[in-house]
Amino acid sequence: MTKQFLTGQALTLAYKEGSLTPLQVCTQLWQRLKQYNPEVNAFSYLAEEESLEMAKASTLRWQQGKALSPIDGWPISIKDSLEVRTWPMHAGASIRTEASSKADAPVVHHLRLAGAVLFAKTTMPQWGWKGATDSPVTGITRNPWDVNKTCGGSSGGAAVAVALGLGVAAIGTDGGGSIRIPGAFCGVIGYKPTHDLFPLYPLHNLAQLVDVGVLAREIADIETLLPILNQEDKRAVNYVPLPSIQHKELYRLAYSSDFGFAELDPEVAIIFQRSIAVLREHRFVLEEKTPPVGKYLSAFAHIWQAGSYESYADLTAVEQRQLDPGFVRIAQLGETMTLLEYLQAESTRLSVSEAMQAFFNDYDALLTPTVPIPAFDIGLDSPHAKSVSALDNWTPFTCLFNMTGQPSITVPCGLTSQGLPVGLQISGPKLSDRPLLALSQKIAVILQFGALPPLINPV
Repeated sequence: MTKQFLTGQALTLAYKEGSLTPLQVCTQLWQRLKQYNPEVNAFSYLAEEESLEMAKASTLRWQQGKALSPIDGWPISIKDSLEVRTWPMHAGASIRTEASSKADAPVVHHLRLAGAVLFAKTTMPQWGWKGATDSPVTGITRNPWDVNKTCGGSSGGAAVAVALGLGVAAIGTDGGGSIRIPGAFCGVIGYKPTHDLFPLYPLHNLAQLVDVGVLAREIADIETLLPILNQEDKRAVNYVPLPSIQHKELYRLAYSSDFGFAELDPEVAIIFQRSIAVLREHRFVLEEKTPPVGKYLSAFAHIWQAGSYESYADLTAVEQRQLDPGFVRIAQLGETMTLLEYLQAESTRLSVSEAMQAFFNDYDALLTPTVPIPAFDIGLDSPHAKSVSALDNWTPFTCLFNMTGQPSITVPCGLTSQGLPVGLQISGPKLSDRPLLALSQKIAVILQFGALPPLINPV
């Protein structure tokens, strides 16, 4: 997608040819990281010496013709909500954290076995509770397109790292848009897979919503990672194997700009409609169709509030005082929720899932804006400065697919007049991940987003 940084595919070819080694790539990575990271604060933990040792071992394997996988030697970062053996894990908080993790999370374990060079952990808000990235542990993470704007969240540091070429890909998590929101705000690709496609351990207390996913600059790199991440782990109680679905030549596509209720920033609306027009010019057949999802946002909020309260209630009074005020407000809303309200929210989640699965009987994918607004100012939990809750309906397109468990991808599709990226979200039925990624690749090529963040000085 950019000419500034080599893709994973290009790295693999260079390693095979011997024109580059993983050690050279890792060394250059650390030079760039030290140049850019002070401006954006994308990482919560750096493992320079360990990553260089991993890169040396990968270099030797490639020279001996013994590469462990196509991703052997790819530098990849890990969100701070996932365990990496011997690394600290704070999940954006300083409450009840251990000095180091005893074992790798399933996806980290599989990346390590495949020879990936794990070099850092990326920043996130406290326990991933909001769509902006700042925390008491790491401070504010800034958007490389405008350092006075949020990078989104909760996988904010991951999106910033990818946007600046700091790693081939970043592993994140997504419970309401936490990969796709920062992907859209930072002008990179963000992929939330079918629910439970990538095993998650230990389970999140919002496990019905949360998935592990990937941020990258090239969809081909995500496709290469797919079989590595989609492997069973005996510790994980929820796991879904990916079927070998063939790619399609013709797609039945629907699109909706607002689901009949969302308020779009005028420039986001223009860029979205322009993207639809460009796709039509390239012979894509698109039908404007609003999916029959009803009032799902309040149900999502209720489930999120209940999960937040569960985390909050388990803490001592001293620990509760260390929490973000915004998180406390959401947890307190969960405290006042009745059992009937929670069960009604879960019932709505299931009915919406059924409605969307039926919708995809007629369409292969649904195109929407990823986020109805461009990135907002840093220091805010949401774009609405006076909001009492970060869950104030500013992410309607992303959270729907956490409720339904269906795969969803954001690709960059343009810039506002202020130079801020806008994302196009492409979503499909469960287990359609392979054809959905193939479709997203075709769309990304047509939309031709090749801009670089102003923080980078192209060479």
